[in-house]
Amino acid sequence: MPSRTQICQIVESILQGYATPQEAWKGIYRALLWYEEGVPHIVEANSLRRGAWRQRAKQAEVELARAFRCAPNQVEKRLDQLMKHPSLQGFQRQNFLGIGFICAVGYLLRTWTPSRYTFLDEVLVGAQGHVFQDIARPPRRAIDIVALVDSTEYAIVSVKWSIRHDRLRDLLDECRVYKDHRPKVKFLVVTNEFMPARLRRIIENPCVDQVFHVNRDLLLRVNEGNGRLIGLKDLSELPREFP
Repeated sequence: MPSRTQICQIVESILQGYATPQEAWKGIYRALLWYEEGVPHIVEANSLRRGAWRQRAKQAEVELARAFRCAPNQVEKRLDQLMKHPSLQGFQRQNFLGIGFICAVGYLLRTWTPSRYTFLDEVLVGAQGHVFQDIARPPRRAIDIVALVDSTEYAIVSVKWSIRHDRLRDLLDECRVYKDHRPKVKFLVVTNEFMPARLRRIIENPCVDQVFHVNRDLLLRVNEGNGRLIGLKDLSELPREFP
């Protein structure tokens, strides 16, 4: 099985052509977004088979075609480059999607932010780890991304491609634990979730400082500018958290 280092190398090679804050979403989608039921996978497959979400996914395809300057029927060929890589043929997507997304966000943060910040990906927590060593029982043994300034925890970046109910609960539990121990630490979320109701539960939770979407404009267009998402940030705004 390919190692985490190999996954990161593949993802970073795809992102190198899209490393500016305004273009980064294209690199992430080229690396990680895939098709299911004949349309871009913006929600679970059962919702893509018919009805409103299938129409939204078709609209997303049109928008992506415009951004990638190709016909809608050519969009699929430009996406999912991680799983199309020869070294990943035959493996399950879920084994690598989360790793790839964390690698992508970590790479972009290192590219965009001042050198005084150190970013650790999937770093161990607690007495046997490298961060938050005073936390005896962390909610998970590792954090997606931790930003350090002078060896001090400055921010946690929770990276979740989608936010189903179980992931939402885990994310908010994690936020509460670390905020209890470090009230000043930032807790940021980066996601590609397209369901407004799920996003709203994070945006409106007082523990979470900011929520960033890979492509907020696309999200709002397919959801007809859903007003419940006021406060949601675009991925391009993430560097502002690290002045």
